[in-house]
Amino acid sequence: MTISALLFDLDGTLVDTANDFVQVLNEQLISHGRNQLPADTIRNTVSDGARALVKIGFGGEPGTEPFESLRQELLERYESLVGKHAKLFDGMEEVLTLCEDKDIPWGIITNKPRLYTDLL
Repeated sequence: MTISALLFDLDGTLVDTANDFVQVLNEQLISHGRNQLPADTIRNTVSDGARALVKIGFGGEPGTEPFESLRQELLERYESLVGKHAKLFDGMEEVLTLCEDKDIPWGIITNKPRLYTDLL
């Protein structure tokens, strides 16, 4: 079997971005006089998106205030440090190097908004 190309999901497969969100949400919580959440709690919610992160941090319901303002704030905070704590998952650097060495085209597929994908 010949591999003609490899496509990787970005978040949670190729790159571990959860620590960016741990920092962002905990800084936001502190700025609003709330207690930080354990990193594992945030890490387990990251794949559910910004709405889920706001919900575990502040409660409330999407589409209401102050929920939507908090969500927008979270996204603005994330934009300011995208990738600061992100890293390739163990072994992925070797996989990408192998692709390059073997002239195997590779790419990224993601449902992450383009703004954050490009920054990352």
